[in-house]
Amino acid sequence: MATFRVDASAMASALWEATRAGNTAEASRLLDEGAPVDWNNARAGGATALVVAARRGHKDSVELLVDRGADLEAKDRCGATALVAAARRGHKDMVKLLLDRGADLEAKDRYGATALVVAARRGHKDMVELLLDRGAYLESEDRNGATALVAAAWRGHMATVELLVDRGADLEAKDRAGGTALFRATYHGHKDTVELLLDRGAYLEAKDRNGATALVLMAQVGHMATVEVLLDRGADLEAKDRYGATALVAAARRGHKDTVELLVDRGADLEAKDRYGATALVAAARRGHKDTVDLLLDRGADLHSKDHCGATALVLMAFAGHKDTVQLLLDWGADLDGKDDYGATALVAAARRGHKDTVQLLLDRGADLESTDRHGATGLVAAASDGHKATVELLLDRGADLEAKGYGEATALGLAASRGHKDTVQLLLDWGADLEAKDCCGATALLGAMYDGHKATVELLLDRGADLEAKGYAGAKALFQATYHGHKDMVELLLDRGADLEAKGYDGSTALTRAASGGHKDTVELLLDRGADLEAKDCYGATALVAAARRGHKDMVELLLDRGAYLEAQDCHFVVALVRSAWQVLKDTVELLVGWGADPESEDRNGATALVAAAWRGHMATVELLLDRGADLEAKDRNGATALVAAAWRGHMATVELLVDRGADLEAKDRNGATALVAAAWRCHKATVELLVDRGADLEAKDRYGATALVAAARRGHKDMVELLLDRGADLEAKNNAGNNALAMCTSASCTEVLLVAEQRQRWHRRRTLTLWVRTQALVRAAKAARS
Repeated sequence: MATFRVDASAMASALWEATRAGNTAEASRLLDEGAPVDWNNARAGGATALVVAARRGHKDSVELLVDRGADLEAKDRCGATALVAAARRGHKDMVKLLLDRGADLEAKDRYGATALVVAARRGHKDMVELLLDRGAYLESEDRNGATALVAAAWRGHMATVELLVDRGADLEAKDRAGGTALFRATYHGHKDTVELLLDRGAYLEAKDRNGATALVLMAQVGHMATVEVLLDRGADLEAKDRYGATALVAAARRGHKDTVELLVDRGADLEAKDRYGATALVAAARRGHKDTVDLLLDRGADLHSKDHCGATALVLMAFAGHKDTVQLLLDWGADLDGKDDYGATALVAAARRGHKDTVQLLLDRGADLESTDRHGATGLVAAASDGHKATVELLLDRGADLEAKGYGEATALGLAASRGHKDTVQLLLDWGADLEAKDCCGATALLGAMYDGHKATVELLLDRGADLEAKGYAGAKALFQATYHGHKDMVELLLDRGADLEAKGYDGSTALTRAASGGHKDTVELLLDRGADLEAKDCYGATALVAAARRGHKDMVELLLDRGAYLEAQDCHFVVALVRSAWQVLKDTVELLVGWGADPESEDRNGATALVAAAWRGHMATVELLLDRGADLEAKDRNGATALVAAAWRGHMATVELLVDRGADLEAKDRNGATALVAAAWRCHKATVELLVDRGADLEAKDRYGATALVAAARRGHKDMVELLLDRGADLEAKNNAGNNALAMCTSASCTEVLLVAEQRQRWHRRRTLTLWVRTQALVRAAKAARS
């Protein structure tokens, strides 16, 4: 069997090769010997022998294969049938043969193209004519929405376009990008095809999906000859695309000077703006098209026009660093000190991007060295902020104020340091910049560099004498900044330089408590190795252990315990690490602390144990862990709530179920006398109430005000809860200490309606019961009389 398969495969491959070469005799012999006719060659795009023969134009081979039963509609990997493959190559006789044998005229390849679209795209006019004569659908589209006409126009096949138009092709059919045949011919600069389409009535002002007419599109591409044709045919000079750009703005943006000149000569509006407020001059300036800018200025364009950000051509050119164009604009009289909406002059804009030559030119022309943007940044501050050392040096040589302040009241030195631009920092220090100048948050250059972990810059500043103990925002020192963000190498550097290990911030935290709170284990280990006090507390009384436990940093907690941290240390709320972890729903940390021997009965200032805290938060896994470790099931907080009452109050049904399964007292009360059932009813936790009733909770248990679960639910207006309790047999007549029953305490109309219906039903039952009793007594008396 294996040998047969190998032989069949070899014969199929041989047949494929024979038909590919057009060797009809060999192909016939192989077919006679049983070679499979429809085998597809995976190594050659999945083409069958028929597809490859059709593609190669071997008519005799195709005829043989079809006679032997080859599948006419078999496709290669690109989805092409034999007909589509032959049409693409322009094999007219082959296409005719395949159609005579019944090939599907509308079969499409994987790109959605029929034989007609494929032939039109390749410009095979005779083929297109044959297919149309055989009934091909003229408006068939490929997957990009292109019809045969659009495809032919795209490639500039004028004769094919003319044939299709003669046969009635829709001149305004659009592809998915909204392009008509005119658009595609225009875009690719096929002038003769454009003229033909216009002669045949193509709509000159049709727009693509970006709102561009053929003129706008052509101006953008810069095919001047085609633009001229469109203008001669009356195209609207001021038509705009969806971005508000006219043909002139589009051509200027791309720097097509000749096209711009033609449009201006034809009367295009020099001051027309796109939706970003850019005129042709601004658009050309933004891209640095000097010749186009010069032309527009020659023709009278407004030198001072601004875009929607308030930027003139000069500011835009300076920002982009086009020195030659800046010089041209200055020669034409551009305002050196004009500002955009952000307050930036050309000098500030050029300095921010580090365009040294442009900055030098502007200074030579008299630009104000100390002009500021709306953040107060001068050219020096802007350049230093982005680390443009050469530009900074130039500005300093020209006398820029070294201590001028910009963003956030930071000096050039502060901004350069905060961004880690070491070379720029060194330059500024060499020029005498104030090492201890502070920004609006009180941060010095050292603190700024420390914040983002720029070690090399920090080291440089320390070498130059920066104050290690300077305080920034909220009293934070450099060491605090480094520990909080976990920059271990920076912490090590500061400690080596003599930073105070036990110095405290505004909140009383030391470097150790900050690092522990942030979960930076390596940094904590370093601080401990350097002798940091394990039991130092912040202003909230939290030690490093409590701080780490609060954030759930399990590895940190373990490290601190290994180093001897006191397990039962309390913060100012008398909360130990275990209770804090339980409140924060941190099971792994709870497990670790209990494993180290933490007292499960430790309480916070509200008297809550870890179990009560976990139950209150509804963290079932933590509750289960604590119970397994022996936590007191009936421990109460200062409000008298057990874990069960706390969980019921919050509606944590799964936790309630677990606690009941473990034997929690269903009738335990808090200091207001509320049982778990009353608490759940009061908060309308229906599923929890249902569970408690199912487990045998006393429906008539009362709180200190005499309210049962029904009265509590009625007072809150919980209709569904009232219905549930009544269905389970709650006493409708039960009264609180003020003598009011559920109906009297009800606060909602829907709830009142439920209670009234229940009351009427109860009265009916009472009357019926009384009637039956009277009848029974009468019958008894009658029976006695009869016996006597």
